Amino acid sequence: IFFLQIRGDLPCLQGDAESKPEWYIEDQKKYNVYIDETSDFSEFADRNMSTFADFIRFYRNEFRWGEWVVSIRTGKCLSLKKYPKLAKQPRSGVDPFELFYFIHIEDPFDIQRNLHCVLGPHKNQKLWDAFESTPTVRRWRNRGYGGY
Repeated sequence: IFFLQIRGDLPCLQGDAESKPEWYIEDQKKYNVYIDETSDFSEFADRNMSTFADFIRFYRNEFRWGEWVVSIRTGKCLSLKKYPKLAKQPRSGVDPFELFYFIHIEDPFDIQRNLHCVLGPHKNQKLWDAFESTPTVRRWRNRGYGGY
């Protein structure tokens, strides 16, 4: 979803959440669950969706691992510093070097939760390697397309 928002193929339904909060409370935690249901999103119906190859290229070559945050709430490539409430520490056992380029994924409602917590030791590296070794990427590289 985030990638498609970045490419302009999907809207960001939570873009106005800060100015139009709708609160949900569970176990004494408060979540802003605002979703824009009133806007006209017909402009997205006729768009040509981005390709899988572009998805791979985005996360391999454009996305700044360890610096930017995947956030469908904002739908923008923003620095980790723009998410002050987001937890930064991954689970224990993660290699210190891996922390440098760890992917940060904001939970769209619990904005303190970094969904990278589901990645155990060396799993971030495996995810990175999967983007690098995808045949789609090799096929594009062999055809001489830019960015590789």
